[in-house]
Amino acid sequence: MKKLMAVVFALSLVAMSSMAFAQPEQYDVGIFGDAAGTQTTLTLGQFQPFTAYVVGFGLDGTVKGFEVKVTVPPQITVTANVLAGPAPINLGDEPNEFIVGTGACIEGTPQLTLVTMSCGLFVPAPVPNDLAMVLGGTTPSSFGGPPGYVQCDNTLVAFGAATNGGPDYPDAALIVNPTGIAPVAVEESSFGAVKAQF
Repeated sequence: MKKLMAVVFALSLVAMSSMAFAQPEQYDVGIFGDAAGTQTTLTLGQFQPFTAYVVGFGLDGTVKGFEVKVTVPPQITVTANVLAGPAPINLGDEPNEFIVGTGACIEGTPQLTLVTMSCGLFVPAPVPNDLAMVLGGTTPSSFGGPPGYVQCDNTLVAFGAATNGGPDYPDAALIVNPTGIAPVAVEESSFGAVKAQF
């Protein structure tokens, strides 16, 4: 019985390590198909609108500004952006570049939506696959290249990339119509629930 339990445990570890999970940590940022920061892929049809969310994770204290750039493939059209804060001002001078002052200090939360992007896949058939909306730093950058945020005490905090966990796509990216090994959301499970799958 002990050998059987050891085999089941080893198999569960192998199975868990081969799965792709979105794994954001404190100070990470990513772009997602939901405001909770769990949906790393979208499957869309022809002429279909969607919303993308730039989400920061585990932001300490208060936030008074942030810098992030979203590289958008030409097949995706961004129609509008909503920025975090009561009176945000965007100083970015390129499309989808956000050098933002929030207008006042806002509370850092476990998942803080920094930018809400209204988008659409407005292309004729055939619908393209493997389109990646990817996050990066701005030019100029207060953080030396990567994206980041400013706390209300003027502390600069560089973001890390929310790890998608999939080998076929970049981290901190939203993948539209994936065909490769796509990242999936984190789902909490007890050890008993994992054992029950074998």
